[in-house]
Amino acid sequence: MIPDGLPGAGNILIFDNGMGRDWVAPRNFSKVVELDPLTNTLPFQYDARNSGLPQWSFFATFVSSAQRMPNGNTYIDEGPQGRMFEIDPGGQIVWEYISPYTNPANASRLVYRSYKMPLDWAGPQFAPDLVVSGVADQNPAAAGSVVSYVIDLRNDGTDPAVDVTLDMATPAGTSFQSLSIPPGWNCTTPPANGTGSIDCTISSLDAAALENFVLNVKVDFCASDGAVLVNPVSASSLGGEVTPADNSTTINVNVTGINCNDGLACTTDTCDSVIEQCVNTPIVEGGACSDGDPTTCGDVCKGGLCAGTPAPEPLAIDHSVRVDRSGGLTTVSWNDPLGDYNLYVGSIEVGAAVTYNHGCLNTGGPLTLMNAADTLIPAPGEVLYYAVTRLERCRESSIGNDSANAQRPTFFTCPNGGPDADGDGWPDTIDNCAGISNPGQEDADGNGIGDVCDF
Repeated sequence: MIPDGLPGAGNILIFDNGMGRDWVAPRNFSKVVELDPLTNTLPFQYDARNSGLPQWSFFATFVSSAQRMPNGNTYIDEGPQGRMFEIDPGGQIVWEYISPYTNPANASRLVYRSYKMPLDWAGPQFAPDLVVSGVADQNPAAAGSVVSYVIDLRNDGTDPAVDVTLDMATPAGTSFQSLSIPPGWNCTTPPANGTGSIDCTISSLDAAALENFVLNVKVDFCASDGAVLVNPVSASSLGGEVTPADNSTTINVNVTGINCNDGLACTTDTCDSVIEQCVNTPIVEGGACSDGDPTTCGDVCKGGLCAGTPAPEPLAIDHSVRVDRSGGLTTVSWNDPLGDYNLYVGSIEVGAAVTYNHGCLNTGGPLTLMNAADTLIPAPGEVLYYAVTRLERCRESSIGNDSANAQRPTFFTCPNGGPDADGDGWPDTIDNCAGISNPGQEDADGNGIGDVCDF
């Protein structure tokens, strides 16, 4: 029946193959007729003669079809010959096409039925809809434990999904143990205890199907405390889906790490992921350590105990600090004994309460000359301030007191002390024996050379 909105709507368009005609020859021809069922008349008939061709030249013994076009033309499929053509209401051929494709078995060009579609037709709309979800069996997970990811893949669409792929991988910081898969799936995985991608495929997934996968991975024994195992999982299929946004998910698991710190200052504490054990190696006698006391320097291990030499806080810089702005540079200078110094700069908003926000200017190491230049320019309404501290051994002086005689804070953001080749807590610039550790700086003869270097 011709659809509503088309010329002849409601009438029946018939492809008359022409087999079994019982009237006068030639009987071997086909025609297309339009039947008005209300009047029992034929408003339209077509055979090859309407196109100025012999009647027998249009003959399809079986299959074939006819379709009314919006402009009143009629589109015809002459099935056995693989010939498709369009005629106007007067029977003139507008265009025709003969399929070049043949059946290798019998060389037939048969086209069972053909329809002409508008240029903006999107084709048959399949409606698969893959949805991925997943959860881990534990969160947080202890370092060294096995985590099981339960992953569900559903097809919430109304049609099967074709050539389906499910992609995942061993999360960083884990190793592959095993993968449980549903029947019919093919998966490639890393070897046991290996790492890498995991890819699973199946040729078709029915509508409303639910598939369940279980991925088991082992968390590295030496995984950091607070680390996050990130496991992205995604699915895809040939031809796209209804809502691709739900084709993926990410499963995160927090890690509770192993604490290998034995609490002893004279051991070096490490984690060995191969033997899956903590390794606490004693520091050699006289080796550097940290006793946790900020008032001592040159901390070393003796008899398994860490101890340093008490060191007084260096005196603050005197009142000789001067600031000069000239030629686009700010020069800060001071008069004090030779040694190591840190220089800080901060800013204060004019008219606002004073707050300290200074940071280190000499980021390359301590200053040994008593002057330094700065290219910073204060913003409108801003004042820059500078502060100098003295460094001795492992300690730093204060930056003095403010107008209310309160000690200004020191943020210790500079790299303190300078190079210390022998690790005894005395910077090389003031160490009386920079090549051999001597935390006590013993100098019995007072010649400025440490006893351990005074040969």
